[in-house]
Formats: sequence, structure tokens, C-alpha cells
Amino acid sequence: MTLRKQEYPLVNALWHFFFCCFVISARSQTDTLGHGQQLKDGEHLISAGRVFTLGFFTPGEKETVDNLNSEGSFTQVDGAGYFNPVTIRNRFIGIWYTYDSSKKPVWVANRGKPISGTSGKLEIDKNGDLKISQHGSSPIMLNSNQGSARILGILTDSGNFVLREVNSDGLAGGKVMWQSFDYPTDILIPGMRLGFSFRTGKNWSLTSWVNDEVPVQGAFTLGADLNGTAQLILWRRGEIHWRSGIWHARRFANLQDYLYQFECVSNKDERYFIFSAVNNWYVTFPMYQVNWDGEISTSDPSSESSRKGLRMNTHTLINCRNKYSGGTYIGCVEHKLPECRRRKWFERSRGYVKSEGFKLDERKNILGVNDCEAKCLNNCSCVAYAFIYPNGTGCELWSNMTQLLEDGSIGYRELYFQREGSLEGYFILRSLKANLQKLDRHVQQSLEAGTRQMDQMSLTDLGSSSGYSVKLLRNKKVRTMAKKSHGIKVFTFESMVKATDNFSFSNRLGQGGFGIVYKGMLEDGHEIAIKRLSRTSKQDSSRKALLTWKKRFNIIDGVAQGLLYLHKYSRLKIIHRDLKSGNILLDEEMNPKISDFGMARIFEQNKSQAKTGRVVGTPGYMSPEYRIDGYFSVKSDVFSFGILLLEIITGKKNHGSHCSDRPLNLVGYTWELWIGNRGSELIDQTLNLSSFDHAEAMRCMNVGLLCTQEHPADRPTMSTVVAMIHSESSQLPRPKKPAFFVGDGLPHTEHPRDLENASLNDASISKMEAR
Repeated sequence: MTLRKQEYPLVNALWHFFFCCFVISARSQTDTLGHGQQLKDGEHLISAGRVFTLGFFTPGEKETVDNLNSEGSFTQVDGAGYFNPVTIRNRFIGIWYTYDSSKKPVWVANRGKPISGTSGKLEIDKNGDLKISQHGSSPIMLNSNQGSARILGILTDSGNFVLREVNSDGLAGGKVMWQSFDYPTDILIPGMRLGFSFRTGKNWSLTSWVNDEVPVQGAFTLGADLNGTAQLILWRRGEIHWRSGIWHARRFANLQDYLYQFECVSNKDERYFIFSAVNNWYVTFPMYQVNWDGEISTSDPSSESSRKGLRMNTHTLINCRNKYSGGTYIGCVEHKLPECRRRKWFERSRGYVKSEGFKLDERKNILGVNDCEAKCLNNCSCVAYAFIYPNGTGCELWSNMTQLLEDGSIGYRELYFQREGSLEGYFILRSLKANLQKLDRHVQQSLEAGTRQMDQMSLTDLGSSSGYSVKLLRNKKVRTMAKKSHGIKVFTFESMVKATDNFSFSNRLGQGGFGIVYKGMLEDGHEIAIKRLSRTSKQDSSRKALLTWKKRFNIIDGVAQGLLYLHKYSRLKIIHRDLKSGNILLDEEMNPKISDFGMARIFEQNKSQAKTGRVVGTPGYMSPEYRIDGYFSVKSDVFSFGILLLEIITGKKNHGSHCSDRPLNLVGYTWELWIGNRGSELIDQTLNLSSFDHAEAMRCMNVGLLCTQEHPADRPTMSTVVAMIHSESSQLPRPKKPAFFVGDGLPHTEHPRDLENASLNDASISKMEAR
């Protein structure tokens, strides 16, 4: 077993990409809770780097704090938290990623002891004790320091809330008296541990919530193997549910995760695992979670953007409960059921209860739906079960189907009914149904993509005269798509003329950068809106001043990270094959997303390249080996990224002449200026660059030329690209002459060998002055 130093890789370079644009509204903008101070409901502690926030929350709350019911909803039973069946609006203290708009807590202080209403306070009292207090209720003690010293609580950028002794100079540099990292809940973040302390007896492990609304300890626990082997174990109420396999080379044998790696620390005092991102891979909200149903999930590298900020995306790594329904997860332990359950299972439905069943409502363990299932499965007389309370806790079991009436109506109670038959056949049927649904969605998406491309081709080719409709109808691809349109109607130019009264001025609805929008009426009476593209389609070029260098660099970095994920960290290696400015979408915060995967190809992870006889893509962005010979690989996307990168830096398009005395595309022009030490002349003159920004732009230009080198082997991988654009100190390699360099007999224009399969929507190629 390897001994490694503990690492805290979260903060470095993680947050500068997104969050300078967001403003946090809070009554408290400090990371510190002082001796004798209180943090009231509605106030927050925010770490120095604004990475984490600590405050009160209600799980899954949609209301603001001010709208919460302040009436009591919590009763104290034997010193343990218990949930009133009338309401689920209990308040907890938690820590969450500051810019996660869902406020998904990565740690909960009082998970078993909620408080009601909004009168709660977190405080360090005069004795130095950390506690949660509420008017009229006994305080919830989190830590007792027995008045031994002055204490200061600090929320760190690693997400750890730490109580330290205050030194004589008034600073919190003394002994650590308590820290939240020693009491994990259901989520592991970088810096947290899974393992044991032989000195203090602490067992660092994760325990699931009961359900999405109830943070009380649930059925599943993830921790280090109690028998001392170098692996993780997932238990379900004390029984082994899943094994990670032995840790080796920073990975567990049964945990297929390409984003994160684990380190094992072992010495005489402690033995534990911590995790970090692979090769400093950029993940917005790094975490592992044990969900209430036994899933082990992790955060996705990308985050969904919304008006309120960013929302954490997760995907499942392990799910032993559904191992029959579309995939086998290695390491799952199959539990033996009574003989009576060999041909029976339970399925969720809705129904009406004619009489009460047998109710289980334990005080020691709050029971969730997983517990109800386990109890019913192991009782041969049980034919149905349900939870008791609106918050999904408590169990009610029935032994007679005549007491129940199954009905799918929404207003009826949610019940789990016994089914009988071949269990294997049921799972096969469910798997087949799921696969058919996926196939249907794929077909529908393909049809929609085909329809969009057909519409784009129509708008592009129709132009401004009816003569273009002849060109459209002669296009073999359009005729083929029209035959296979499955009821999707294709409109002729003549019908559009008639519907808009020959594009009458009186029918104008508005005008954008790419043409005028007209209202129209079809012969069947349907009202429509039609955009007629202008031959000189462009927008007000002054708007490109909104794309500051910082925003452009964020776009470059975001696209690079997205391609790296597709090429390396996705479960399936994906080559986009049509990366261009028109396929990069920007949200209102200018965060980029790669779009239009209609031409993408899926590779096995160990496969490096493939060949096609039907070249697809967009002229100006295709690599030479692909355009000429049909070979494509991840290096094809790297080439396209290099073109895109140069376009973003210069504010110019790659195609077109960039030299007065001979035809020269952007790549060739960049090369000539670069070797003449005049690369600075290419940087968009609308940019106001500091010396640091200028160096960053020149570094990106260097990377762009490395990406567009003629031979694929000379081009860097996307992981190297990401490292190079962020490298401030290392010397970058000198690029070789790029492909399609005009001036030595190489071709200037690029046309796909099979234009029928090319991306023909020239109008979709983004112009920097139009974005």
C-alpha cells in the first residue's frame, strides 16, 4: 500500500472560469463565526474564495425562507429527531457549493434533529460550545469544548467548517477543536476521508438520506472495508451490497470512473481514501454521493446553466438495484430471498386502500421506501406496501389484496403491488421496453435533425428568387429526405410568396441580423412566420465589442474542456466531426455548449481512428487527412478546434482571402505573420488587452497553430491543449507549417468529396462580427 500526502486539489483553477459574473445576496458576507456570535436563519457564512456557503435550508425547497411556515413541525422523542407526518418543512443547517443554484447540501449538521420554522440560530456560545438553538426548544449540541478556550469557526474553501482555538493575537491559528470533515453525511468532496482513525476511533463513512426530502440516516452506508483490505464497501442496513474491488494504481477494480482517482493514506494513526480529479480535470462541483436508493453517483464535468446560476449535474456509477434492467455493475452482491419470492416482485402503482395495513414506525431508524420493500420481500404473506407519511417515511404492509383497489389515477395513494410470473422475463421485458423507448427517441431526434437540416438548406438555397427553388428540388438529398419525411411538409418558395403576398411590406413582423421576418397565411388557414435570409446577412458589427478577451478565453476553455470530455472521459469516445463556430451555443452568461451531434461518431475507448467513404463536415474546418482520404480520429476534432480558436482570437473567418496579392485563408495568414514575429497584428483590434491578456492571446494563437498542423501525429491531444492554454510558465512547442497553407501549391479551397453528406448550412457558420 502506497503512502501519499493528503491533497486538496479543489480550489486551484476551479472557480475563475465561471463565477466573476454572479452576485450573491446574503445578509452576512463573512467566512467566520466568532466566539459568542450567532448565525440566524437567512444569514450565511461564505468561504473566502466564495466556493462554499453555510446556512439554513429545507430539502427540495421551492419557497423562499420568508414564505416558510413558522409553526412547529418537529417533536423531540428520546433526544432524536422525528418528523411530523403533517409537514416536511423542517429546517437544517448545511454546506453547499455557492454557485449551485439547487443548493444541494454536501454536508448537513443536524440531519437527525431538524428544527421548525425560521427562528433557528447556529452559535458558538460563551463556553465555546457549537450548537443550534431555537426559541422554546432544547439546543442541539454539535460540539462541546467545555469552556477550555476562545473558539473561532471558519468555513474554508475546501468546504470544511473548522473550530479552532484563538491565539493570543486574536487569530484562529491554534488547535483544531472540531471540524465538519470528521462527520461526513451522504456526499464526499475533495479533502474528505473514507476510512479510520486508530488514534481517535473515528470511522469516516457516508450514509444515505432516507429519501430526497429527509436527510436522516437511510439504509445505505459507504466506507472502507472493516476487515482491513484496501477497498470500499457499500452496506445496506449492515449487509454488504457492493464491493469496490481492491485499490490499485489510484483506481478501484469495480468502479469505472474516468474523472476521478483515489489515493490511499496509511500509517500508524490512520488509514483512509481521498479522491481528486484526474490530471487536474476541470469539474465544476466535484463530489461522490450515496443516494437514498443505493446508487453511487458523481458530478458531471459540465453544469446546466440557468438564470439563477449553475445547477449540478450528476450521473450514476453504481446501481445494484437495477442490475437486471440494462447493465450489470461489477461488485454487486446478490441477496438471497425466501423461496416464496422466486417468481414474485413488487411494482409501483396507485390505488385505493379499503382498510389499514400493519404499520411500522421505528423511532431508532426512520424507515424509507427501501426499508419497506425489504421488510415486505422477506415476509411471504406481504402482498403490498406503502409509506405512511407525506415525507415518504414509515411503512404500511398488507397481507390481503382484497383490502386494496389498484387504479392509476393521480389522486390515489402510491402503492407497491405484488406481481407474479417470471422475474427474469419481467426484467427482460422491462429492459426491452426501455431500449425500444431509447430507440424511438433516437429515431425522433434523427428525424428532427434531418428536418432542421432540410429547413436550413431550404432557407439557404431559396435565397431571394424563385429560381432557387429549382436548385433545391434538383438536390438529391432534399428529394430523398422529402420522400422519407414521415408526414413532415416541405414548402416551396412559390407557396411562401403566396402566403406572404410576395413578402409584402405590410406583412413584416421584424428584422434581425440575418434577414426579415414576415407573417403569412397558408391555404389551409394556418398562420405562419417566415424568415427570408438576406444575401448580405450580418448583424451590427459593433456588438462584437461585448466579447471581451476574458469572455473569449472562457469560450475557448469551455469548448476545449467539452471536447476533452467527449474524447477521453465520456463512457464512450465521441468524435464530433463538425466542430465549428456555428455549432457552439452561448447562453446569456456567454458559457459555451457544443451542439449538433448529427455527424458525430462513437468509438470504442481503445480505438484510435476510422475511415469513411462518405466525408461529412463543413468546408474550412475539416482536417486534410479526413477531407482527402476519409480518415478521422480525435485529431480531426483537434484540427477543427484549432481553426475555431484562431477565429475567436482574430475575429475573422477562416475561409476567404486574407491577403491582397494572393488568396490566403486565415490559417495561412496567421502562419506567415507568426513566423515573421508579427502575430500580434492578428489579434482583434477591438480588444483592449492588458499585458497578461496579450500574452494569453499569443499563447492561444500558438496552440491554434499546433492544432492545425498537417500531420495528425504532430497535433496535440485535447488534454494537452487544455494544459497548454492554462500554462503561464512552460515554453510551448514551435508549430510546424499548417495544413492548407496557401502559397506553395497546396489547395486553398476545401470541398468535401461527397457534398451530399456535407454540412451545407453555410449560413450557420458563425461570423465573429455577428455574435
